[in-house]
Parts: sequence; C-alpha cells; structure tokens
Amino acid sequence: MTDALRDIDLLDVIGMLSAERVSGKLHINTGMTEGALFFDRGQLVDARLGKLTGFQAINALASVQDASYEFDPSIAPPAQSSIAPNERRLLKDFFGIEVAGGEQL
Repeated sequence: MTDALRDIDLLDVIGMLSAERVSGKLHINTGMTEGALFFDRGQLVDARLGKLTGFQAINALASVQDASYEFDPSIAPPAQSSIAPNERRLLKDFFGIEVAGGEQL
C-alpha cells in the first residue's frame, strides 16, 4: 500500500484509511523524525510524532510537506486510545478525524 500513499496529504491518507475501515499502523517518515498512527476499523486509536502525541502530533503532521507513509495491517493497534477526550473533540472538529472512544463524548 506504500505506493498508493505517495504524494498524498496526510489528512487525505487518514480519510482514505478511515473510509476503508482498516486496522493497523501507518508509519510516517517526515525526513527529520518518525511518527505513527494506529487505526482500529478506520478509527484513529493513537497518534505519535517524535515526543508529540494525540492532537499535537496530528496538528504537526498536518503541516509537514513531503512525508512518506507506509501502512502495515499486520500491526495491531493499542487496546485503548491514548488520545484524551478533549483531543478527540478537537480532532473531529478541526480535521474530521474519527477517534476510537469518541462515542463517550
């Protein structure tokens, strides 16, 4: 799936993976640091970029140009979301990203 993600904006990649309701890990290489997004049936479970997590990681990644992505469906997402409830609301409102555990808002 790596070739399909080349030259696509991160938010579009997230939208595509969400629409396909996939589970697994999206590895992101920005050239300066690495990050990962974990999905469970199309919902974001965890977001990391270097030392950043949650909304801060997504916000930073959304502004990165020329990142490379590699999706691995064989890597299971964490059992629980590490994204705080207030961050879930921000991710939904600002980026349209569905986050696991968001139904608890």
